[in-house]
Amino acid sequence: MRAWSNWSAANPAASKPCHVLAGGNPRALVLLYKVLAQGPEGDVQRDIEQLLDDYTALYKARFEELAPQAQQVVDAMAIHWDPLIAADLDLGRLLERLSRRDHEAAHCYLRAFEIDSSRSWDLDQFLRAGNRLIESGSDLAEILKLAQRARQLAPDHTATQFLAARILALIGKWPPASHIREAVAAKESADFSIGFFRTVVETRHLDEAIAILERTGAKDWWRPIYEALLAARAGTPDQLRTVAPEIRVVATRMVV
Repeated sequence: MRAWSNWSAANPAASKPCHVLAGGNPRALVLLYKVLAQGPEGDVQRDIEQLLDDYTALYKARFEELAPQAQQVVDAMAIHWDPLIAADLDLGRLLERLSRRDHEAAHCYLRAFEIDSSRSWDLDQFLRAGNRLIESGSDLAEILKLAQRARQLAPDHTATQFLAARILALIGKWPPASHIREAVAAKESADFSIGFFRTVVETRHLDEAIAILERTGAKDWWRPIYEALLAARAGTPDQLRTVAPEIRVVATRMVV
C-alpha cells in the first residue's frame, strides 16, 4: 500500500479513476494486479485460495486489534448481505443475539474438542467465544463450568487456564484464581493473557499478581506484563519510561 500511496501522489490524475474503479479500496486493484500478472492461464479457485492465504494473517491481526464489541459489530456487518454502516445496526439487539450465538458456539466448540482433542482450532474458538462472553457480562457461572471442563480436557493449555482464572477473579474467588496463575507462571511459559491482566486491574489484585510474578520468577519471561502491572499500581504509564523500548511498547499498550 505504500507503493500505491507513492504512485497516486505522483499521478493524481490517474489515481482518481483507479480509486473510483476500485470502489474506494485501492488494495483491491493491487490484489487484482498480482493475480493478472501471473498470466491468463490461472485457475479462479486457486487464485482466490492464494489471495486468502496471502492476506488472512494481515486481516486477522487487524481484526484482533479491535475491542471485543467492535469485533462483534464488524462480524455482524461482514455477514450482512446488503451494504450497511454501523449506524444501521440495532446494537442492543445485535449484542444480545451475538451473546446467544457465543453461548451456543462455546458449547459446540468445546464439545467438538472433547470428541477429538487433536482439533486445537476448536479449543481456540471456544476460548475466543468465552472471552467475548466475559466482556459482554454474560452469566459467568455458566462460562466457568465450561472453562473448568476445558481445563480438564487440556490441562497444559495456558490460555484455558487463564480463562478459568479470569472468571474466578471476576466472581470474587481470587485465591483459586491466583493458584491457577501461579501454577502457570511456574512453568516458564512465554504465553500470558492480556484479558487476565485487565481483570487483575479491575478487581484490584495488583499487589498479589505482582507478588506471584516475583515469587515464581515469571517477571523475567513475562516482563511486559510485569512492567504493566507496576505501572498500573503506580497509576501512571510514566513508570515505563526507564524500561527497555521493546518491552515498553508492549507494556504501554496494556496500560493505556
